Amino acid sequence: IKKKGIYYLQGSIYIQSPLLDLWEVLTAYDTLETIVPYLEHSRRLGNDEKGGIMVEQQGYGQFLFFKKRVFSLLIIRETYLKKIQFYQLEGDFEVYEGYWDIEPQDKGFLLYITMRIKPGFWVPTFLFKSQFRRSTLKMLHAIAKEARERSSPGKINPQ
Repeated sequence: IKKKGIYYLQGSIYIQSPLLDLWEVLTAYDTLETIVPYLEHSRRLGNDEKGGIMVEQQGYGQFLFFKKRVFSLLIIRETYLKKIQFYQLEGDFEVYEGYWDIEPQDKGFLLYITMRIKPGFWVPTFLFKSQFRRSTLKMLHAIAKEARERSSPGKINPQ
């Protein structure tokens, strides 16, 4: 959905894994680029004055034959094992904010993402919308896969 140049997106995926494994994947700020497609760099820089976690990320969007690199300095606030809120403090977007919600479901969890994004650069609507949707879907599947693999029998969870 697009309103006043801001794109709104909601998505969810069912993940059958222990909650702690899922949480560790979502909060692996220093290694997220090894999990999330389109993310090239992710580093935790410390905390802001209000206790939010500062994370620097660089990724890219691929629009047909064009590749656009984007940078964001995020402030992240965690509600342990339940919710992760984030917003861009600096970067290539006019608006970049959202949250992850984790909801118990049967023998696993529903992971929800809700985002609002307005690019700070020109891109045709149809290209941005399809890339935004596709990259979010790939990210959800990659997070689910990593959480399941961490909880696989015989696999050692790195601490």
